Amino acid sequence: RIVREMTGPHKDDPNIIGWYPDNELGWYIETIFLTFIDAPAENATRKRLLQLLEERYGADFGALSEDFAPVRAANFAELAAGGSLRLRPASRGRETVHAFGGIVAERYYALTRDTIRRYDPNHLVFGDRYAGYYPLCVAEVAKKYVDVVSTNGSFADPSDGFMPRYYLDTLHRVTGRPIILSEYYSAAMENQSGNRNSSTNAFAVVKTQEQRAALAKGTLTYLASLPYVVGAHWFQYVDQPPAGRLDGEDFNFGLIDIYNKPYDLLAKAITETHERVPEMHRNARPDEKPATAPEVRVPKATLGASDGLAGWAKRGAYIPYTSDISFADLYACETEDGIALMLRADDYMDARIYEDKKLPASDYMAWTFSFGEGASPITVRFAAGARATVDDERVRLLHNDKGLRQVVIAVISRSAIIGEMPLAFTC
Repeated sequence: RIVREMTGPHKDDPNIIGWYPDNELGWYIETIFLTFIDAPAENATRKRLLQLLEERYGADFGALSEDFAPVRAANFAELAAGGSLRLRPASRGRETVHAFGGIVAERYYALTRDTIRRYDPNHLVFGDRYAGYYPLCVAEVAKKYVDVVSTNGSFADPSDGFMPRYYLDTLHRVTGRPIILSEYYSAAMENQSGNRNSSTNAFAVVKTQEQRAALAKGTLTYLASLPYVVGAHWFQYVDQPPAGRLDGEDFNFGLIDIYNKPYDLLAKAITETHERVPEMHRNARPDEKPATAPEVRVPKATLGASDGLAGWAKRGAYIPYTSDISFADLYACETEDGIALMLRADDYMDARIYEDKKLPASDYMAWTFSFGEGASPITVRFAAGARATVDDERVRLLHNDKGLRQVVIAVISRSAIIGEMPLAFTC
């Protein structure tokens, strides 16, 4: 009914390009699994989940129990009647969780695509504007049903507007679809509306409007350099209320303030950059994935304990990945006492899926690297919501952001490196 009412009257409108069936659904697969394994027994989606479990484990409840800890259930009948499951650490149960995520995604994308096509066969389906995160199992399904993939999120480094390469690049490689960045934005503490930018630390906030304008220009320029990006939407036209929206957001996101006065520096930067976008995009070329590990000339830098991303010559320090897809970017620079490596990665895990509601170290992400032939591997383990750890005392973890999009900086002393500079390392 909603699709009919919203799209039907506009099916012949030549000024419409396409439809977003939703916004920021949040494909947090473990949370989706928990929602339905704990749902009432009569829930239709829960019944589909139980069917998947029986298919994957061959009706062998013992095999299921190796991956999941049963709750109020000793067999499939008791599980169906109202039992539940929790993931066991270091098991293959997460593969089952993501298989269920793919089933939910298949139902969602097929239903929305078919319904839109029924009432409007003339316009494109743009997807559901990912909330700055997508699991592989969802993107692999989406490609069958959307014409363009959309994603929101401020991925830009506040210091220079540089964006991590893996996020959009991998999304395009997995789906084979063009991409719209359906929200990008920045806010400044110096603003005309009195925005405090305080409701969350998830967004890029700079000090001045001059920095904000430079960030917007840098982000838009980067997006225009990607041949598969076919659109970018600034969020938003007017500042959010200084006292906060209904959800509390109180950010200086506007092109204009709450008094209808433009932010001149931002407007000028965006206007001038947009005038150049057609030429930049026309000349854009896809990055070729190297077939073998590239030879990288590592730049020198001085890093402080609170520098994070700031101060890195990220374009020069970037090390291209050689795998088909990547969910992290790797950078390297030389410091006074050794080599610093920076990893920017995506990770999400709902710790409530475990019995004790704590993410076990065995299920952290592992980042392993070694320097020189014959050198022992060094492993850094990290996860969303957890402090990174390292198994080698010669490595110092300089910086660790613990959110969904994480930054881990590891400084390796020269004593940990076998061989002379310049050197080779594997990661």
